[in-house]
Amino acid sequence: MTLNQMTARDLMLVDRRFTVSGHGYATTGRILSTDGRPPPDSLDQALIAMALCTDAVLRAEQAVGDPTEAALIVLAEKGGLDVEELRRRNPRLAEVPFDAELKFMATFHRWRDDDGRPIVRCFVKGAPDVLITRATHCLGPDGVAEITPEARRGYEETNAELAGQGRRVLAVARQDLPAAEFDAGADLTGLLDRLVLNALVGIVDPPRPEARQAIGGSATTRASGSA
Repeated sequence: MTLNQMTARDLMLVDRRFTVSGHGYATTGRILSTDGRPPPDSLDQALIAMALCTDAVLRAEQAVGDPTEAALIVLAEKGGLDVEELRRRNPRLAEVPFDAELKFMATFHRWRDDDGRPIVRCFVKGAPDVLITRATHCLGPDGVAEITPEARRGYEETNAELAGQGRRVLAVARQDLPAAEFDAGADLTGLLDRLVLNALVGIVDPPRPEARQAIGGSATTRASGSA
C-alpha cells in the first residue's frame, strides 16, 4: 500500500517551521517556510548534520541502506547540498553506530569553528526525546544559543504533534570537541552531554498512487451507497 520510500515532509528549527515538497527519493523538491520568509542561514547547519550522520546512499533515485536515512539525504539535497561531495571533504574520524538502547547515532569529523580553530565536530541523529534531554543549546536564526525552557517545550510539543500525525520523527544535533584532546578510542557516548539541537524532521512513507485511488474510490462508493 505504500511506496516504501520514506519522505521528509516537515522540518522544525527552534522558532521556524517548514514543509517539504517532492516524493520518494527524487531530489526535486523545495523546503518551504510556513511563514513565507526565506529560510535562515542556520538551516544549512541542520542539513549538514543530516548528510554526514547517515550511511545510506542514493543510486538513480533508489536508496542503498536505511530508508529513513535516505529521506534525510534527499532533504539535504533539496536544501542545495551535494551530499557525496560533502562526505568526501569531511571523512569520519570515528562513529557511534545506532544502538537501540542509546537511540542515537553519532559521527565525528575534523572541522574548524567560526574563528578558524581546529575542532572535532560531532553530528548526532536519533530519538527526539533523547537528544532534547542531552541538549544544552539549540541552533537559532542568529546562531547557537542556550536552550530555554520555552524552546525545549516547543521541541517536545512539535515532536508530539508530528508523531500524532503518523510521522516518524528524528532529531539532529551537533557538539564541538577540542581537537587536541580527541581520542577516537575513548568512550565517545560519554562526551555527548552538551548537544546543540539543530532540528526535528517529520518523515512519512507515502501511499502508492493506486492505493490513493483505491481509497478515494472506496470513499466514493460508500458515499454513493449512503445516498
